Amino acid sequence: MVILKNSFALGLLASSLLDKDFKLPRWMLFDNVEDKGMVEERSWNFQRLIVDLSAEAKVPHQIIFTTSKIAPELDGSPMIVGKRYTRAARSLN
Repeated sequence: MVILKNSFALGLLASSLLDKDFKLPRWMLFDNVEDKGMVEERSWNFQRLIVDLSAEAKVPHQIIFTTSKIAPELDGSPMIVGKRYTRAARSLN
C-alpha cells in the first residue's frame, strides 16, 4: 500500500511537471518512503525514481522525501539536507 500511495502521488507530480495547466503545485513531500517495513531495495528504487523524475523536469519544482534508509549513491550527495540521525545521535537529544 505504501508503494501504491507514493506512486500515485509521484504520478500526479510528474503530470504537473509536464502539463503547465495541471492544477497541482510543483511541490511534493514524501514522508518516510519506507514506511510499514518496506524492504531497502524497494525503498532505494523508489528514491531513484524520484531523483530521476526531478532531474528530467524542465520546470522549477521541489521534492522533499524523508527516509531512514537512504540509497547508497544518494548518501553524501548535495541533495541531502540536514544531519543524519542514528541511535547514538537521536533527533531529540
